[in-house]
Amino acid sequence: MSKKKFVSSIISVMSIVVIFMGLASVAYADTTPIKVQLDGEVVDFTDENGNVVNPDIINNRTMVPMRKIFEEFEMNVEWNAEERSITATNDEKKIFLAIGELEATVENIASGDSEKEVITLDSAPVILNNRAMVPVRFVAESIEKKVGWDATERTVIIIDSEKLIKEFEEATPQLKKLMEIETETIESFKTDSTIEGKLVYKDSENSSNNETVNLEGNMEINMNKNKEMEFDLDLEFSGKGTIYEALKESGYEEIKVKLIMTEESTYIMLNVDGEEVWGDMGKDTSMEVISELSKVPTSNMTYDAFAEMIDAQLSEIELDATTYASLKQSIELLKVLFSEENLKITESGSTTTVKFNFDFVQLASAMDSIMDEEIEIPEGTELRVEITEKIKNKKVESNKIVFEMAMDIPESNESLDIECTLDMDYKSTNSDFEIKLPDVEVQPMY
Repeated sequence: MSKKKFVSSIISVMSIVVIFMGLASVAYADTTPIKVQLDGEVVDFTDENGNVVNPDIINNRTMVPMRKIFEEFEMNVEWNAEERSITATNDEKKIFLAIGELEATVENIASGDSEKEVITLDSAPVILNNRAMVPVRFVAESIEKKVGWDATERTVIIIDSEKLIKEFEEATPQLKKLMEIETETIESFKTDSTIEGKLVYKDSENSSNNETVNLEGNMEINMNKNKEMEFDLDLEFSGKGTIYEALKESGYEEIKVKLIMTEESTYIMLNVDGEEVWGDMGKDTSMEVISELSKVPTSNMTYDAFAEMIDAQLSEIELDATTYASLKQSIELLKVLFSEENLKITESGSTTTVKFNFDFVQLASAMDSIMDEEIEIPEGTELRVEITEKIKNKKVESNKIVFEMAMDIPESNESLDIECTLDMDYKSTNSDFEIKLPDVEVQPMY
């Protein structure tokens, strides 16, 4: 046999093998039992006599045993043998279907007005192996469950988002309380802030190596009703040791930065060799930021609006066999984040104080436990942010942000502590004011 014929024979055999494997995989996929996953658990369709009636695809729609699926949804089921019809009821809905009929009725009995909606089905209920089979997507969506299809696992995914949100609400009462605090819509504001910080490096074996860097400064942030912004930062460092000397030598002993952002452009001022130099960063950067600012809600979001937003986002994602487990993990992490230990709300007269503690080490430990992901945190490490907001007569009066970090340097007797506090007072909230452009020569930076 020639080399050419040999190669052709090999290719032909491989083609047959590939085709056979493809047919085998299709056959396997078509005969793999269809599953229904409800809130992370696969529904067992074994009846009271021990017989398994698996879901089936009829007219390209997944059909499931009528009584079992309605009972899984905690609905009362009535079967009318004479009319060959099904009526399923709970406190909110009444669903009526008939064998062989493409029209189904959903009645909203919770509203009290018995509003009925007639829905045309893609596949009518049928009798299969002496069991009434109904379209699972229609049933689930009629009682407002989220439904998806995982083609790889041949599994219908059903998630009760309302139950998940309620579970989260019950576990985080402080978050709901936070969202119920009424605050005035903010259209413009001015702020005065002070910044204080300290970096301490310690060598327990040789105190002469110890170093300290102190930080003091002021920051002003203003935004008018046109979403124009002004940012003014003035920082000054002092201290002793190599870290401070390096800052001083590099010219960073004092930092001054100003930023003005309008629809026309973004202007920035830097202190270069002791002189203020203004630069024009162009329109694109400015418009992009202003566009994002316009999307930020300026009034408080209610918990119901928050729940609706989460529900809407869940409707947009493609559900698969892992979605529910991921959602549960996220909720467990949020429970830790917004626990009563981390989020505290106190009231005194017309003043409400909100204190939120974000502990990165605590959150990492929770992720390790909940998500079964090993997150290594060096011993002696602390990292947290504490935010305190005061609201008086429905107006945000002040914000205080404290950042703390402490760490032991591995395999040494050294440690590093950093603390920084930002005290921000609001003034001129919702007043109308102009942000003036720099009255100096501006250098293009684009």
